[in-house]
Amino acid sequence: MARKIFDTIPPVIRVLFDVLNIDKWNKLKRMINLMPIRGTSQIKIAGIRFSIDVLKRGVELRVVRCNEVDVHKIIKQLKQIYGENFDVRKRRAGKCVKVVIPWDEVKAREDIKMSVIPKLYEMLNRTKNEKKKEQIIRALTELDPNYKG
Repeated sequence: MARKIFDTIPPVIRVLFDVLNIDKWNKLKRMINLMPIRGTSQIKIAGIRFSIDVLKRGVELRVVRCNEVDVHKIIKQLKQIYGENFDVRKRRAGKCVKVVIPWDEVKAREDIKMSVIPKLYEMLNRTKNEKKKEQIIRALTELDPNYKG
């Protein structure tokens, strides 16, 4: 809610509130800084925002949709751009469906690789979990030939 309030206020007003050093404004900004920012591990592939999942065996790209029509549109759009043999998987996620681009496809497609690598570096710098860091480093060594852990 705090982020929505902050995002709706025009930049000129934000600067004014900063200059006036209004107490409630400062509290709102502190609340926003404590909240995790959504979409920090997302990339755009074929105009669709995919989340990056770092797993033991590599990286998967996923998007969750609860509407079956949207799922078919996403798969159709990906197959139009990358060809009919592009491996896209559907998995149930409760009442919704996950559309997943598997690790093999991430490694095989140069444009997807170039989108994933910078995000993995960001995730590596941001994470404090040693196990997750190891998984990210393993993925980076496979994707980026210049990476030196």
